[in-house]
Amino acid sequence: LVPRKGQDTLIRALPWVRRAVPDAVLLLVGDGPHGSGLRQLALREGVLDAVFFAGGHPHHALPAFYAAADAFAMPCRTRRAGLEVEGLGIVYLEAAASGLPVVAGDSGGAPDTVREGETGYVVDGRSVAATADRLIRLLRDPRLARAMGEEGRRRVRAEWSWDHSYATLRHLLVGRTAGCRTVGPRPPHAHRPTAPGT
Repeated sequence: LVPRKGQDTLIRALPWVRRAVPDAVLLLVGDGPHGSGLRQLALREGVLDAVFFAGGHPHHALPAFYAAADAFAMPCRTRRAGLEVEGLGIVYLEAAASGLPVVAGDSGGAPDTVREGETGYVVDGRSVAATADRLIRLLRDPRLARAMGEEGRRRVRAEWSWDHSYATLRHLLVGRTAGCRTVGPRPPHAHRPTAPGT
């Protein structure tokens, strides 16, 4: 639980979401330095009873949390003048592979994991209103959420599998080495380590 991940935006959005979907709850999985501040924020926002802090869990336990959800949201945001950015955001792919629609923040590589309007939504992670709006859409329309989740699962299998990633990397490397005279391992004499100082 760190500020860049946008859990505070989710807590601020929850009162709006609960006005539209009264039984909505927020499940936060993970721990970190921001946890106590998030609890205080939930208390101030009047939603502490609707926010469940599950704490940190090993990776193999995460599928159970995905299975308990109707949607996955991490409205991450770029911070510190661009020095703190979300990487690819593998959790978005894990959630999609679990059949969940995804709400991702527009930071770093996170938007690359979501097809806007097809597998989920990309929002400005600082916008409580945009985050609440997308969550309300998904929670009010289970058929839409299910369709996005199914498309997300299909897309992860087709575009993010190890086989697909290997083929993409191989294609890039072959393209880069096309003009080289030798492709493949170097002969044993091509690179011999030397002792330091020689």
